[in-house]
Amino acid sequence: MVYEVMCCFKVVLNNTIGMNGFVSTPGAVQAVAWCLSFERKSLSLLVLEILSVLCYFSETSASLVASGMRQLARKDDEVMFYDINRALLQQDVEVKAAIMQFINRLLFFCSNCISCNCLLFKHDYGG
Repeated sequence: MVYEVMCCFKVVLNNTIGMNGFVSTPGAVQAVAWCLSFERKSLSLLVLEILSVLCYFSETSASLVASGMRQLARKDDEVMFYDINRALLQQDVEVKAAIMQFINRLLFFCSNCISCNCLLFKHDYGG
């Protein structure tokens, strides 16, 4: 059911009016961020695509995405981007590419996020 709701969100976000309405609706961007789960590949790809588009739309929406990711980490009592770090090790190339696209857009479009260092994360890839 979550996948179908995300598909509806994607349709709404397909134009400027829908995007403005979605971004200005309290909790909407947070709700999308909270749906990021790597248990279902199709859902994770869709949510990453939506989050990437939201980052690209405006600095405000990119800040809302970063805030949603912080709140998701607090809700799950984890370090920010823990699931994304884990997915980079465990998922296939398609999911990894979607993750990197999302991270790149978030870093590029959210200058407020970079200045407050909320996106710093590290990962030990062994060696």
